[in-house]
Formats: sequence, C-alpha cells, structure tokens
Amino acid sequence: MRLSHHGFAHLQLDWRGQILHFDPVYPPNDDEIVVLTWNWMSRLKGVVAAIQAGRRLHVVAPPEALDWLSRYGAFEGYVLDAQLNGVSISLFPYAPLSSGEAHGDWSRLKSVVKRPQRAIGRLWERFEAPDFSPMIAHLEFPSGARLLHMNLSINELTEIVWIKKMIEKFRGCDWLISGCDYQHDGAIIRHLPDFAPKHLLLADLIGDFRKGMGLPTQILTPVVDKLSNKGLSAHVFVSQASYRFDTIPIEAE
Repeated sequence: MRLSHHGFAHLQLDWRGQILHFDPVYPPNDDEIVVLTWNWMSRLKGVVAAIQAGRRLHVVAPPEALDWLSRYGAFEGYVLDAQLNGVSISLFPYAPLSSGEAHGDWSRLKSVVKRPQRAIGRLWERFEAPDFSPMIAHLEFPSGARLLHMNLSINELTEIVWIKKMIEKFRGCDWLISGCDYQHDGAIIRHLPDFAPKHLLLADLIGDFRKGMGLPTQILTPVVDKLSNKGLSAHVFVSQASYRFDTIPIEAE
C-alpha cells in the first residue's frame, strides 16, 4: 500500500490497483474512490472538475456535499458509509475550530491588508461551498487492517470527552493520519500517542491554504520528533511526499 500527498489536503491511497482520494485538488480518474472530509473549495474542486469531465466516480461524503455535487453531473454517491472494493469506509463528524481560533485574528487582518483580492476570493468560495461539518474517516481492509484519517480534529479546544471516545473506538489502528492546526501542536503531542497507532503520519493539510492567504505556516518536523521520542513510528507527511507500507497485510487470508 502507498500513501501520497498531492498538496493542500489531497491524500491518495493506492493498493492492489485500487485508488482512493481524500479531498482531491486534482481530478480523479474513472472508477476511483473519493472521500470528502470538509467543505473548503480546495478540497472539493478536484471532484467537481472530474464530474464535469464526465468521469465515473464513487464519492463518500456527507449528504449536503452529495446534493451540492449533483449540480455538476452524475456520480455514485454514498452517504457517510460505503463498502467499495472490499474496503469499509465510514465518516464521523467533529466540531472545527472557528477561523479566528485557527488562524489568529491579527494574522487574518494582516492577510486581508496584504492580499485583499485573495481574501475576498476565499470568502466567496466559502459562500459557494456546501455547508457541512468536517469529518474524520475510518477505513477497514479485508484483512482487518485499519486506517484512520483524523483531519484537523485534534487541537487545543477539542473536547476531552470526544477524544476519549475516539481513542476507545480506534485505538491500535494500523495507520493514523492527522493534520495539525497552526500553533496547536501541543494537543497533537499530548493526545495522539494515546491512540497507539502502528504508524503515524502527521500531514500538512493547511500549509498551501495558509500560504495562499499570506498567513504564516508551521514546520511539522519538530512535532514529529517529539512524537517519535514518545515511542511512535511517526513520519512527516507533506506535499509531494509518499510512503509505502509492505509489512501490514490488507487482503483477507
């Protein structure tokens, strides 16, 4: 199995000739699977372009996203859950940070002053996008191997009760992918080790977006170093990075 990062929040999973995309920024090809985890236009434009081009897609997403996508053309839609090519896919909502909490009011003000055209464009994209809660995604392969994509769900304001429920539900997964909101790395370091994944990929899901807005970004390597010091098999997962895993079986025996 191979995991690849194509920029923004676009992550690609390849296994046995099958391809799955999380939040594609580029158009997927015929018969590929798309999993949508948030309503930012940078996470939606790839699937929109593919649908407009007439490509046959399987899209797993919240109902609001599927309804919104239907204006662009035909596709196979699955509401929150699907069984595709032997893989079980499930989505679970979480409460996001507000824009001010995620970016800092002063940083956002400077961005608007420096790049007003881009800021206005981002606001218009938000107005056009469907309204739905962000999601985490859980995949289970025929062998029982599990992958958990936690999106940006772990931050300093995430409710501890919710985190404990997720740990109880998903502890010991084979692969855990998590983003890190700007300057919320303390929560990542405190909570992710409790999930006890076999492999942890700390993904840059916001760097390209923040750069486009003129906002500061955060280097993830020091965060991964601290997670590694806690005994985790942790990796930095940034744009154009790719990891191959051959030791964990994904097919049923």
